[in-house]
Amino acid sequence: MSDYLAISKALRNRIEKREPVVGTFVKTPSPHIVEILGNVGLDFIVLDAEHAPFDTASLDMCLLAARSVSLPALVRIPNKSHDTILRVLDMGASGIVVPHIQTSDDVKSVVDAAQYRGAGRGFSASQRAADYGAREAWYYTAESDESLILIGQIEDADGVKNAASIAAETGMSGILIGPADLANSLGEKQFGGPKVERAIDDIKTAFENSKMALGIFVGTSEGANTYLEKGISFFTASTDQALLRKAAIESADKFRNLSDK
Repeated sequence: MSDYLAISKALRNRIEKREPVVGTFVKTPSPHIVEILGNVGLDFIVLDAEHAPFDTASLDMCLLAARSVSLPALVRIPNKSHDTILRVLDMGASGIVVPHIQTSDDVKSVVDAAQYRGAGRGFSASQRAADYGAREAWYYTAESDESLILIGQIEDADGVKNAASIAAETGMSGILIGPADLANSLGEKQFGGPKVERAIDDIKTAFENSKMALGIFVGTSEGANTYLEKGISFFTASTDQALLRKAAIESADKFRNLSDK
C-alpha cells in the first residue's frame, strides 16, 4: 500500500473508531495554503468544491500539495454525480464529503460510485491515485476501497426525518452534520437555535447503533466540547479564510495598540 493510501486508511480507521479528529475547510484554491496547513497538526482538510471557486486544475494542484505534506485531503463535491466522484477520487483525494444526503438511496448511490469491488466506479490505472500505473491493478482496487473515506452530510429537514434509514446503510465512514443549512431548512434564525439542536439530538439518537461515526462543523474548539459529550467525534473547525481573518485582525489590533501608546 502506498504511503498516502496508508495515511488515508489510518484516518478512516480513527473516524470509524470514533476517535476525536479535527480538520478544517479550505476555501482558497491555493496549494500554498494546503502546504502550510500540512504542518500545523490538523488531522485532515476538506477542499470545498461546493462553495469555493475550485475548478479541476486547482483541485488537482491542491491534492498534489496535500500528498507532498502527507495531509489527508477530502473534497466536498458540489453534487452526487458519479462523474464528479470519479474525477475527484482519480486525482488522489483521500475521500469525499457529499452534501445533502437525504435518503438511504443517496448513500447507496455514492458508495456505488466510489467503490471498485462489486460496485460502479470506473477503473483506470493511469491517474495519480494509482501512482500513474506503477501499482498492480488488482491490489490497487482493494487498497483504494479499504482506505477511501466517504462522508455524507445531513443538512436538510428530510435528512433528519430519514436519519434512521440512512444510519442503517453501510459503506460510508461517517455523517457530517451541517448546522447552517439545517437552520435554513428548519426555518431557524440561529445556527445553534433550539430547532437545530433538537435535530442534532434526533440524528445522534438515530446513529447510536450505526457503523457510521458522526461529525459536525464548529466555529471554535470550545464549541466541540458539548458535541463530544453527545458522541460526536470528528470536527471541521472553521475555515482557512476565517482563520486568516481572525489572525489578521488580532495582529492589526496589537500593532494599533502599540501606536496608541
